[in-house]
Amino acid sequence: MALGTRGRPSGEVRVDEVMTSKVFSCAPEDDIQVAPRAMREGHVRRLPVITKQGALVGVIPIDDVLLRAQAPSLGKAPELSSDEIVKTFRAINVRQLHQAVATRLAVA
Repeated sequence: MALGTRGRPSGEVRVDEVMTSKVFSCAPEDDIQVAPRAMREGHVRRLPVITKQGALVGVIPIDDVLLRAQAPSLGKAPELSSDEIVKTFRAINVRQLHQAVATRLAVA
């Protein structure tokens, strides 16, 4: 997406021009509830998993979090609620919608 908004060939765009300066992440030992909260806060669909030493050990996409979501049943709270995931998905997509509209207005 970032390359599409630059109007230049990808070989002419540097990483620092399109990267985010604040990285939202979680640790391997975090509870699963940390992932959607960080995704909402950072408005990101993919969350790096980083050790205390700073090593990247994986990436959690929103799709994987979505697959772990469960509806409440028999009064038992799920480990990761489907309501939490819907809220996360909306938060991520609302920002992207605003960015797309702003980009189109700037081009017009």
